[in-house]
Amino acid sequence: QFSPLDLADLWPGASGRLQGRMALRGARIAPAYEADLRGEGLRWGQYAARQLSARGRLPASGRNGDLQLSAKDLSLSGETFDSAALTMTGSVAAFHATGNLASGLGRLDFEATAAGQGQQWQGRVEQLQIAPSRGPAWRLQSATSYRYQAGTFHLERACLLPSKPGGELCAQAQGTLVSFSGTALPLILLEPWMPDSELSLQSFGDVDFDGEFDRQPGGDWRGQAQLRSAQGGLRIDPDSPHEIVSYSDLRLDLDLGD
Repeated sequence: QFSPLDLADLWPGASGRLQGRMALRGARIAPAYEADLRGEGLRWGQYAARQLSARGRLPASGRNGDLQLSAKDLSLSGETFDSAALTMTGSVAAFHATGNLASGLGRLDFEATAAGQGQQWQGRVEQLQIAPSRGPAWRLQSATSYRYQAGTFHLERACLLPSKPGGELCAQAQGTLVSFSGTALPLILLEPWMPDSELSLQSFGDVDFDGEFDRQPGGDWRGQAQLRSAQGGLRIDPDSPHEIVSYSDLRLDLDLGD
């Protein structure tokens, strides 16, 4: 019970105030959560939030839990976010989560499920949308399954599609092995990240790439990646045949060997 609690009274250098209550019950590996908590002006080390809210309950098992978390002007280890929100329904052992995260770089929205305990978890990413502040939005093509088991992560092939102008970006993980690919990705996707110029340059062409990397026991990565593009470059006028910079039959190879 916080009625209210000033963080400065507990930790030197901390600030802000918490009011309300929060309870953890049950076994350590699968506790139940209950909260009706509000915070303002919170700061502790590299963590800060102008507003914080936690309301609802999430039991250790069952289906009737509903816990809502939100924060505004959030700072985590030097990374800042305008807002963050997470809603979890079900229980700690099996829950459905929806959430969003917004910052100056853009916004992320997701929907996912998870079930398990300890070092054994599995579920599905049902929806994922990434809307950068510059450039087109990306969305998950279809739901994909994942599994976390004793320190290893497995992800079924997941593909992101841009809202325009086309192409796809895919990734897959099987333990220490990670593979990725990009198919028919237009170079115009890079335009929002190009430096400002008095000339209105238009890119043309597209690229394909793929790669596979394996994390070694010592932490190093081994693998290969390839990028291919038949042609591309920059024009001042997208309808003009005159090119500022151009290339043909571009081939780039990366080899992280012994």
